[in-house]
Amino acid sequence: MRSGRTGEGSGCPREASQAEDALSTAAELFRALSSPARIRIIELLKARGALRATDLAQTLGVTVPAVSQHLKILQGAGLVRSRRQGYAVPYAVDATTMDECLAILSRVCDCGCRLVGGDGPAPPPGQPKRESANAFVVVGPEDLDVAGPVMVIAAHPDDVEIQAGGTLAMLADRGCEVVCVLCTSGNRGSHSPADSPVTLASIREAEQQRAARLLGVSKVVFLGYDDGDVCFNLGRLREDLVFQIRSHRPLSVLTHDPVGVKINYDGCYLHPDHRAVAEAATDAALFCSHGRFFYPAQLEAGLAPHRVTALYFFMSPNPDCFVDISSVFDRKLAAIAQHRSQWGNRSDLPDFFGRLAARVGAPVGLERAEAFKVLKRG
Repeated sequence: MRSGRTGEGSGCPREASQAEDALSTAAELFRALSSPARIRIIELLKARGALRATDLAQTLGVTVPAVSQHLKILQGAGLVRSRRQGYAVPYAVDATTMDECLAILSRVCDCGCRLVGGDGPAPPPGQPKRESANAFVVVGPEDLDVAGPVMVIAAHPDDVEIQAGGTLAMLADRGCEVVCVLCTSGNRGSHSPADSPVTLASIREAEQQRAARLLGVSKVVFLGYDDGDVCFNLGRLREDLVFQIRSHRPLSVLTHDPVGVKINYDGCYLHPDHRAVAEAATDAALFCSHGRFFYPAQLEAGLAPHRVTALYFFMSPNPDCFVDISSVFDRKLAAIAQHRSQWGNRSDLPDFFGRLAARVGAPVGLERAEAFKVLKRG
């Protein structure tokens, strides 16, 4: 029999109202955190303390108005607070609201992860404890744990060196076999009327080979797609990439982030080849290379299915692995400098790429870093 006393029983209007308020609060928090860019802002503020909108914009590589709009939404949800200091308005994480957000997550999450302190429920016998999915992993040269052989799949010559040159140099130094697959030879990467696509492809392939030798890369493969037209050949490209994976049998694949190229308006991310290669490489490595019924002609030719165990996405908006490349930065820079058709003999290359590497490492306190979103498979 339902009690008629106010404040008691499951039908109490006050309790129902409080529950509704709690649900509304949770929904508002989750809406505010639904954008990778806003999550990245929260991570930066937690790692570095109070920052101005201009500081955040510079680190994220986006405009100040875009950051200001994200901060407005985060403030509206109570996740971020600000206090004017003269002309500056630094922003900081509101610890109380963040704790409330974590408490809400802990109530709805049953995976046993460490959301609100403590170790969480013990894993079943024989199973390893799960780590928080968004925890930063900071890797020094002595701790680099990337299973080899390694394959890098990139759109153009110089993409490899710019995005992962330091990491590849360290892997090669440890004896890891590294194969680079370039989907195009960059045959349209020039505005000079003196160049032609054929001669430019030859020049850029030679530059890539020189850069690869400096890093210690074992082999470079050029697939020969036309620069800028990869998106018109996705089916054939995926088959070609499955062929390369089955031929070289890497355990780890590094490639463009298929999510990052779709949510970032920077021209580098919007390049059609970056978008196309991200999609085709992810499909090939994650779904097709180990599937017996994908491209059976390859199996008939003696290429067995092969399972890639880890993907490392560069150009990611939400990296979770930061590699300290300070010890090999000079080699990375020397490899980039081989691409003279793209960078000429610019004297500011050390400063330019030094700033980029510093920006990548700043959230986790590294002087120079490369960053990846890691997807590992059991």
